[in-house]
Amino acid sequence: MRLEIITENRVGMTQDVLAVFTRLGFDVRTVEVTTHHIHVHVPELAPSRLATLSQFLLTIKGVEAVNPVETLPGEAREAQLRAVLSALDDPLIAVDGELTVSLANAAAERALGPLPGRPLGAVLGRELARELRDAGFALAGRAVELAGMPYLVHATPIARSAD
Repeated sequence: MRLEIITENRVGMTQDVLAVFTRLGFDVRTVEVTTHHIHVHVPELAPSRLATLSQFLLTIKGVEAVNPVETLPGEAREAQLRAVLSALDDPLIAVDGELTVSLANAAAERALGPLPGRPLGAVLGRELARELRDAGFALAGRAVELAGMPYLVHATPIARSAD
């Protein structure tokens, strides 16, 4: 079950909420925290135990409501991203810091076969993978041939913002 716990914003709120799950023996799989919202995924939480859990959570100072939800915010964002990617006609590939394909849209997989988990060098060739890495994953308009088809490679690094 997935829950949205609406709270006041105070230091230690998330810790207090998670302590209840621990005390009751629930295995929390995912936690997403934003101001006034704690979202949790607790797979083994049965609907019959929700009322008891809610009673415990509502005794915490600042917990205002406990609501079941269909999806967590991160799951919703991922579903939206996958929908956008699948609608693109052009192949799109994302790689991680280890130069391994972490995400590919349907157009990329139609052109190159199953991609997630494959080394970028095996997909694009070692020379182009090395060139991308050396350029810091910033490359515009490099003509390549993949699986007998011409493509233009555009690469943009995704940098983490400093919090």
